[in-house]
Amino acid sequence: MTLLYIWLDNYGSFQKQGFQLDSKLRFHYNHDNRELNIQNNDHYIPDFFDLQRRGSMEENGKIANVTGIIGKNGAGKTTLLDFIKEQLVHGAGGIQDKAIVVFQTKNDRVIFHHVDLPIEIGNYKEFGFYLKSYDEFDFSFNLINYSKISSHISYIFFSNIFDAKREIQRGNLMNISTNFLVKQDKLDALETHIRDSNFSETEIFRLAEINRKLNFIHNYKVSDLQLPIKLPSQVTVGVNGIFPTEAVDEKKKSINVLKERVLSFRGKMKVMLSEKNFKTAGIEKVKLAFSHALIDSFLYDLANYRETSIPKSFPKESGIEPQNADWRSLIVRNLEQIRSSFVGEKVANRDLIRWMDGVQEMLDFFDNYINENNIDDGQLLMPLNTNGRSENIMKHLLEKYKKAMGFTPFLNFDWRGLSSGEKAMLGTYARFFRLSDEQERATNLHLQDQVIVLIDEGELYLHPEWQKGFLLSLIEFLPSIYKGRTIQIIITSNSPIVVSDLPAANLILIDKTEKGSRVIDGLVDNKQTFAANIHTLMSDAFFMNTGMIGDFARYKVNQLVNRVMTGTSALLWEDRLELETWINLIGESVLRSKIRHMLQEKLSNQYMYEEANQRLYTLVQKLQNDLEELKKDTRHDQN
Repeated sequence: MTLLYIWLDNYGSFQKQGFQLDSKLRFHYNHDNRELNIQNNDHYIPDFFDLQRRGSMEENGKIANVTGIIGKNGAGKTTLLDFIKEQLVHGAGGIQDKAIVVFQTKNDRVIFHHVDLPIEIGNYKEFGFYLKSYDEFDFSFNLINYSKISSHISYIFFSNIFDAKREIQRGNLMNISTNFLVKQDKLDALETHIRDSNFSETEIFRLAEINRKLNFIHNYKVSDLQLPIKLPSQVTVGVNGIFPTEAVDEKKKSINVLKERVLSFRGKMKVMLSEKNFKTAGIEKVKLAFSHALIDSFLYDLANYRETSIPKSFPKESGIEPQNADWRSLIVRNLEQIRSSFVGEKVANRDLIRWMDGVQEMLDFFDNYINENNIDDGQLLMPLNTNGRSENIMKHLLEKYKKAMGFTPFLNFDWRGLSSGEKAMLGTYARFFRLSDEQERATNLHLQDQVIVLIDEGELYLHPEWQKGFLLSLIEFLPSIYKGRTIQIIITSNSPIVVSDLPAANLILIDKTEKGSRVIDGLVDNKQTFAANIHTLMSDAFFMNTGMIGDFARYKVNQLVNRVMTGTSALLWEDRLELETWINLIGESVLRSKIRHMLQEKLSNQYMYEEANQRLYTLVQKLQNDLEELKKDTRHDQN
């Protein structure tokens, strides 16, 4: 089952625009004539995106088609994806706006069209299509007729963009975009009572991303597929810097008495642990560093908790004990003091008690796990050799960290040996892998046999070298994890690198005009894009209508040209060395030669004047020399 064509009457910035989503058939709707015609694409190549012949297993999924939606910023690339997510997904309520939507299943070819978009003539029946009309108030249509088609399709939406846009997940839509996961990861943490509502959602998301990556590294076992990145063998864990001691505003002491007490307690502990640090060496020094970061973060965040949640018997600075003990006893005994104050007054906040239990568990982990074999330059090395035990230790650490952390992260996780581009690709693989059958056995999120993958600028933030391999990696990777599925990919981009991977028939070009967004059929526009030179595509006016250099460089070049054009020959002659230096900075050889020629033309008269002056000077010098020689001869004759 595939989505072949969408025609929108008035949605977002699109008015009466059609989108070709199939490379075999081309659809053309004429609203005025109430006519829908279909024609075959003469350039169509069957199974163009199917790479099974490269040795993949037969049970793997199959890429049915890839469509690229290419447009300038603000042209409306994402609008089509929004329409699909909001109105075509099963469980979203059905099609509400005026549109024409064409699907093909194994047994059916159906055209859904709004009653105000009548189709009375055309050759669609010759291609085996039949019509189903609807209006936005016909709920029986949405629940019965359209559901028969939509319920058999799973949609996956992926994007790395983080712009606080509201994203949802419902029905057959699996949302793995950053905007959605930032919110959803926090909701999941709240439901499992790992965190309370005050906790940073970005930090929860960061930890969830680490978990997703660990899960992928541990469970992805497709031996015949060579990923473009080498999976990391270690995670490095370090401590974040300890915050400066916070001063308490004197004017607010009366209303922040307990906060003041917590901050004073923290300040004293900080001084004492810092003193212990100078007297400690080796592994004990590393354990102290991790433990100090944990305790300092805990007290700092506790001071910023609701004042009503802090017991009045919270220990004072003077109550820290025993001051002459080793650092470990100092931390443990005072943590027990704090916990006793909560339990003794029966402070009704289970989250706080759970938090303190997590802090103690985290301290125990540091004490038991850190040793000479897993420390390098003060950082904890966590192996990822997928032997089961090391993987469990890493997951165990993350679970402890979630419980022990308040609002302020005190540990920093990094993937040893991976560039930022490789980390981004690892995150992409991990999110898609989370939806595979093996990962969703215990849920109701199993993918349908037909999967439509919506990707909004997935290559964003990647180096151009990684952008070049982005589409190929998806075409190889997705069938390896979505076994037995037929996969259709719809990807938005504003990069010519993606364009060079797709034939013209698989491209939808969107231009921004004064009257709204305009769709350009890549096939009709005769753009030869597949395997085209990326620089040639970049120079196309569709991407760069103001030239191929940056705006600042263009401003400086225009300034140079204006200086040459308006300056007098005499002034230009005085500044000729500076102007030559400017000209030599220009990298484009034709432009550089043109400006140099302009300067030489302006200086030609000055060159002639200077040459004449030089000849006159030489003549005067010669005459003076001759006169001196004559005077010498005269004096000689007189003698």
